[in-house]
Amino acid sequence: LQAKHFALLTGHYSRVGFHHPGPAFFYVQAGGEWLLHDLTRVVPAAYNGQAIAIMALNATLIALALTILYTWVRSAAAVLAAAGITLIFLAEHPQLVCSTWMPHVCFAPFLLYIFAVASVAVGRLPQLWIMVLAGGLLVHGHAEFLLLVPVLALAALVPQRHRLLKHRREVLIASAVLALFLLPMVLNVTLHWPGEIPQYLAYGHRAPNSPVAAARFLAQFWGPGPALGTVFLVVLFAADLALVRKLAHAGIDEAVQAFSCRLLRATALATALFAFYCWYGVDHLWQSYIGVFSYALPLTLLILGSSVLMVLAMSRQVVARHLAAGVA
Repeated sequence: LQAKHFALLTGHYSRVGFHHPGPAFFYVQAGGEWLLHDLTRVVPAAYNGQAIAIMALNATLIALALTILYTWVRSAAAVLAAAGITLIFLAEHPQLVCSTWMPHVCFAPFLLYIFAVASVAVGRLPQLWIMVLAGGLLVHGHAEFLLLVPVLALAALVPQRHRLLKHRREVLIASAVLALFLLPMVLNVTLHWPGEIPQYLAYGHRAPNSPVAAARFLAQFWGPGPALGTVFLVVLFAADLALVRKLAHAGIDEAVQAFSCRLLRATALATALFAFYCWYGVDHLWQSYIGVFSYALPLTLLILGSSVLMVLAMSRQVVARHLAAGVA
């Protein structure tokens, strides 16, 4: 209700006693409620409009991730394979895209953020605004991303630091998107000084979890249980590393090689950052919902592996002739 009157300046309330940084997802839900329930009466209840708005947002973010992939591989077959893998994965975890619960809504932005970080790091600066969009949604969604998002952003921007001044238009567009996400946070601190910041800092000063327990917490999002999750984590990284190296020996376009390598690195960095958060940031390791956004990590590797495998297959004429029918 506050968002429908543009009066909401904070995110959802946390069980540990503070509001998360921003209200972006509530404004999306409010927009769906206003358009689909209040204005058009397409849906019978206010919550229906909220749920459809979140699902539409998730669909858009996942589509953007696949679009970024296509801009690099330029292969419809590879993107179709990646989309198929994505749909199978989401069929196993439908709550990640069909739920309005805040821990679930961070999944799609995190998936897009990893792809955008990799793309910008390789030099696709026109996609900088997409990286800022996904990062802004994540920071608004949960305080933990105040650590993860800036570090991953540095990994993308540092390699391109000398080119940023030459691409002023892209930087200005990204800055406008960033300003939109910063506005409610800055207003909240200004109007209700000092806002939520002291509580974020106080929460950060706590004893770490044991490394083994933190590793078990991380691995549960990679497979059915920590043991198999650990196996799948190692296998997926190893398989994707082998496939990416194979690109260099198969005469594939260097741009595809560069993006695939950077996407693998971005996923590895995001996994390491999440591991650090599991070790030092999660207060109760039995609260598994805290890490459900990290389902995006194994999905990213599955998308990368399937698309690279398809690109390699397409490079062989015998396979390529029959590949369209096989993909269909």
